Amino acid sequence: MNNCKICNGSDLSFFKKGKTSYTRCRICLSISMCPEPTDIQIQNHYKKKFITGNYELLRRYDEEYKNIYGGFIKRIKKTVHHDGKQLKNMKVLDVGCFTGDFLYLASKEGCEVTGYELQKEAVEIANQKLPGKIHEVDVYNNNIQTANFDIVCLFGIVEHVLDPQKLIKRSYELLKPGGYLFIQTPNSASFLSRILGKYWPPISPIEHIHIFSKNSLTKTVNNERFSVVNFENHWKSLPIQYVYENLSNFGPEIKSIVKPFYWLLPKFVKNLSLPFYGGEMIMAAKKGG
Repeated sequence: MNNCKICNGSDLSFFKKGKTSYTRCRICLSISMCPEPTDIQIQNHYKKKFITGNYELLRRYDEEYKNIYGGFIKRIKKTVHHDGKQLKNMKVLDVGCFTGDFLYLASKEGCEVTGYELQKEAVEIANQKLPGKIHEVDVYNNNIQTANFDIVCLFGIVEHVLDPQKLIKRSYELLKPGGYLFIQTPNSASFLSRILGKYWPPISPIEHIHIFSKNSLTKTVNNERFSVVNFENHWKSLPIQYVYENLSNFGPEIKSIVKPFYWLLPKFVKNLSLPFYGGEMIMAAKKGG
């Protein structure tokens, strides 16, 4: 890789985490795997993670995670309707919807929901909650109707794909004029990223391929004719035990440091939910009318 995949800049620094090489663009501060993983590597990675990794953990803590999805609903309401009105009858698409928990909450708000997910097992689970609403289909499928959705959500997805610019462009195509795009993703320019360097948990091969900074994400959505309307750091309320267990998947070096202190905590403390900030961001952008 001679140029940054995000901004095409040529001023890159290189570092390694384990056996994986990365670039950090000195211009836009984005971080990318170098070389990018192959499609086969990506497929094998997610099959394994669904059974034993962070996706198994996410399913186990699905009730606790619903608070985070509820937070997404609140943010969407405030962005789309500044007075906090309901989202009834709005058409919402969640790309990479996993087991459909966010869309289930959106359906309770009266939204007409659709989910696209490539993990077959996750689609089966999601359709138990939302029969016929979740589809094992690629978002680039030509049979998908364009200019059809009021809201497109990319929650924890742009960092996972080989071509995030293409995904944001596709989101623009799928939205109605005046529709909203919501993106949640790690921020490579966050203070945690700068302090922890290569030990920042979101730097996790093959899970995260391209990690944006606030500026690079802003430029990317602007390039696709979106206007950014809101940006905020993403704090999550999660059980201490969940955060500790997830360090096995994201941040094993940090887990080895905190392990002796964690085991001193009484069980009721481990089960407490506290606000955590991992250096992530949420951006809302609007398609022109």
